[in-house]
Amino acid sequence: MPQRLRAFLGLSALLLSTGCAATFRDPSVPAGEEKTKWAHFYLIGAVGEAELDVRDHCATARAHEVWIGEDVFTLAVSIVTLGIYTPRKVAIICEARGVKR
Repeated sequence: MPQRLRAFLGLSALLLSTGCAATFRDPSVPAGEEKTKWAHFYLIGAVGEAELDVRDHCATARAHEVWIGEDVFTLAVSIVTLGIYTPRKVAIICEARGVKR
């Protein structure tokens, strides 16, 4: 196997193994609309931070679930940039409007 290919496969395996995710879920809040965005990180995720205020994304200022992690597209970008830019997907599932608690 050529050395460049072996190095690429090794780096790809390293990037795949470094994924992390965090989830917050409040089952007492009914699920509504999902909104997504990317959080920007660099150098295999070692540099950067994500600050999220649910009030900026949800009309009721309440969320059923907040999730941050990798998906197929953010992983592809991480591999193409060789880990220099490693975005994370942030998904916010807001409280359903018009549902009585």
